[in-house]
Amino acid sequence: MMMKTAVFGAAALVLVFSAAGQAADQQATALPGAKADATCASQHVAEPNLSATDLLSKDFDIKAAVPGGLWLQKKQDVFYCNSGVVKDGDTMCWKLRKPAAGQACSEAIDQATSKDPRS
Repeated sequence: MMMKTAVFGAAALVLVFSAAGQAADQQATALPGAKADATCASQHVAEPNLSATDLLSKDFDIKAAVPGGLWLQKKQDVFYCNSGVVKDGDTMCWKLRKPAAGQACSEAIDQATSKDPRS
């Protein structure tokens, strides 16, 4: 049951990453319809100096491969890693965590997307 929940949650987060990535330019400072002082919740944190290769070398297992990324897990630690090309210094992996509310929406969006290498 725990694995099904993790896979379902992982699939839902993929949709969040995809939607956030496609709309990041339009949502650079806030979500549509949100007031300037609006806050958002997120359930991930960027791991800028980490790659899928690093996690695999630390005995993480690939739990799912989706277009553009991999879900890796070791015990309770779950990561989503971009499998595409990013600019040097851009985030490649994010760690799932308990949802954190009260973030500035622009900060939550920035944590959810890596920058387009063509920009």
